[in-house]
Amino acid sequence: MEVCRDGAKIYPDAQRQGSDPGVEATKDAAEGLLGIKIPYYAFIDMAGFAALVDALGGVNITVTERLPEGGGPKYPGQPVDEWATGWIEKGPQLMDGKTAQWYARSRKTTSDWDRMKRQRQLQEAILKQFTPSTVLNRFEQIAKAGEHLVKTDIPSSMLGYFTDLAIKAKGQKVTTIELTPAQDVDQTHPDIAYVHELVHKALHPPTPTPAPKG
Repeated sequence: MEVCRDGAKIYPDAQRQGSDPGVEATKDAAEGLLGIKIPYYAFIDMAGFAALVDALGGVNITVTERLPEGGGPKYPGQPVDEWATGWIEKGPQLMDGKTAQWYARSRKTTSDWDRMKRQRQLQEAILKQFTPSTVLNRFEQIAKAGEHLVKTDIPSSMLGYFTDLAIKAKGQKVTTIELTPAQDVDQTHPDIAYVHELVHKALHPPTPTPAPKG
């Protein structure tokens, strides 16, 4: 309870602005780490995410390694076959919402970095399938799934702008930045200036110098 009261003191206007202290603290932390300004937030509900996948008719994913479903071992060293409630098998799959959730969250037999890659894979696959024809054919299902999918503080006056931006972004290549040890980022004691540099280069890539005319 002390944490909640302190949060309200630090962010007294959060509720009035359609947010809450936890969201504002997360935004501040992300801004400090990434060196960017985050004007709005969008909170994705996992139950709504599963409903959206089902509304789209499933999501096509190629699984590269067998993954368990389930909450994990009840004691250290418990064999995975004892606690797994199911398995996501290797190979191409059309995942329903429940399976996609497990695919995005499974980490007991892999690392957090592997889980992050799977989440990005899901995001890209869903964006690829979110075509105008799919939206039209499944409009009612998608609209119903979206009722509880997203919580945001984006004002209604900006929705048209972001819709246009989303349509333009759909045709662009997705660029990812992995803040992982593989990119020399220490997750315990990160070099903030180095992280800022990585983010800046991704958002503002250098413009190629035109070749001199002969």
